[in-house]
Amino acid sequence: MITENLISILMSPVFGLLNLLPTVSNEFLEGWAYVREILVDIFTGIGCFIPLSALAPLLYAVVALHVFRIILAVIVRIKSFIPLMGGL
Repeated sequence: MITENLISILMSPVFGLLNLLPTVSNEFLEGWAYVREILVDIFTGIGCFIPLSALAPLLYAVVALHVFRIILAVIVRIKSFIPLMGGL
């Protein structure tokens, strides 16, 4: 009972600041289906000019390079915690 009163006293400024924030409406989500259709149409149109079969090898190479860099960074980070094995 005492702790609840103490917590409510300490949290009252936080609740006061939160009450000052404006309310957010979610009306913009109603039009999401229309926006999604527009995006699908745009990417379908781009696919007519630049087929995915031509871009797939380049996309795979870029993704593989980023995955390799992330894995190498994780290995170097783990290795730096082992004594006498710091760095690459």
